This record gives sequence, C-alpha cells and structure tokens, in this order.
Amino acid sequence: MPQSIALLGKIFSIFFWILVGWSLFTSMQAWYIPYIQIIGGITLFAHVVECGLFLTQARFRHYPKALHLLQILLFGVFHLKPLQASTKEQ
Repeated sequence: MPQSIALLGKIFSIFFWILVGWSLFTSMQAWYIPYIQIIGGITLFAHVVECGLFLTQARFRHYPKALHLLQILLFGVFHLKPLQASTKEQ
C-alpha cells in the first residue's frame, strides 16, 4: 500500500470517527443520523474482529499491545502501514 494512500486512509478514518461521535451526541433529528450510527457500529464490529485477528501479532510489536489494538480500532487495516519516512537502501 503506497504511503499516500495509507495517509489518506488514516485521515479519512479520523474524520469518520469524529462524524460518528458527533452523530451520537447531537440533538439534531436529520434523516441520515441513524445511517451514520449504523455504519459506525458495523465498522466498530469489523475493527473488533480485526483486533482479535491481530492479537497474536501484537505480541511481537516493539510498542505496547494496548497501543497496537487502539490503532486497529481507529484505523482498521490502515494501521499496517506506519506513517514514517521511507528509507531507500542503495
């Protein structure tokens, strides 16, 4: 996955979770609010399943397991590509 796609995916994920959080706490009665909440719930369920699948991989990471699982909950598969400057070996 190219670096730019991973970055855009992570940015989109953050905005998506902000939108879901806003829809949970808003008093606005728009027609699309329940759809945002349903899609957010389905996405959260998928990310929890991913946490279960990547739990064994979390043991081999160099940072805490809780941080790894939090990144999976926030970013889904986009957590696989870290946002670091790529170094090319020559």
